[in-house]
Amino acid sequence: MPNLPAANDPVRMASVLFGLAEYEDMLRAAKKIEVERVRYLPEVSAILRYNLYIEGTPMTIFGKVQPGHRGLRTTRIVQGLWQAAARYPGYLNLPRPLGYVEDMGMLIEEGVRGQPLGGNRTRAEFDGLPDVAADALAVIHEAQVESDERITIDAELARLDKVAEKMAFVHPQGHFLMRDLITHMRDRVQRTAQEELLSTHGDFKYDQFMFHNGHYTLLDFDYYATAETSYDLGKFCAYLLPSRPRDWQDSMAAEEARVRFIRRYRELRPHATLQRFQVYEALQFALRAMSSMWMQKPGWHRTAETYLVLGFERLKSRLPE
Repeated sequence: MPNLPAANDPVRMASVLFGLAEYEDMLRAAKKIEVERVRYLPEVSAILRYNLYIEGTPMTIFGKVQPGHRGLRTTRIVQGLWQAAARYPGYLNLPRPLGYVEDMGMLIEEGVRGQPLGGNRTRAEFDGLPDVAADALAVIHEAQVESDERITIDAELARLDKVAEKMAFVHPQGHFLMRDLITHMRDRVQRTAQEELLSTHGDFKYDQFMFHNGHYTLLDFDYYATAETSYDLGKFCAYLLPSRPRDWQDSMAAEEARVRFIRRYRELRPHATLQRFQVYEALQFALRAMSSMWMQKPGWHRTAETYLVLGFERLKSRLPE
């Protein structure tokens, strides 16, 4: 991202945000801008917060810088989803796109209040999430915003094949569980018809929601693609379960949230094709096992095995009614 330094420069951003051309004007306006780095992933993206002070009134906007044409791609997706959200008021809340800065590869969005939804499954804000998430996902799936990327179950299983071979060197028992789970998932895929291909968030998890005073806002459409209906549903459900539950109440709250989420989604889209839902949920548990292997946190062997066993359980279970 060679233009990232310009996005961090208050003087340069004064020109962009206030439409100024004279250098002295930009210098004066730059004093009204504070630039704060929120997140930086090298060669992937950077999120910057701009605190503006206009006539003494504070205002916050965000800029997302991405390499190549990724910024323009994200801008078009968010603009399409913003229009879709307007057709279904109250179902999908996302930051309003304000513009695109071509020479920086940066999407500018309005600021949203709140904090990312925490992982405490027993808190009131988490209890309110399942219906909100189902509403948001139903709109995304109906939006028909085009994407140049596609997620396929074959590619996902091929990725797990590589993971399973690497796991053999560090966790032999996990390796055998992973290989067995992949075999059963492939068998289920062969015995089911392909689901409808739809617009897909791509990283639909509880922590992609901001929460403020009972209001939820969905973020991060960097992985937006086209995929089968159950891809997003399976991912959301698999990540509801905590990696290290404090007690039985955490696990029970996650299970109840899963059932409520699926029921609400099916209520909104009763004709949705979900014959591969179990495969996609099991897939996400396998990917969580993969992440455990890469992160190597204390006790990761048992955590990875737990995810793989849960993957088997989900693969063999019925879809909640």
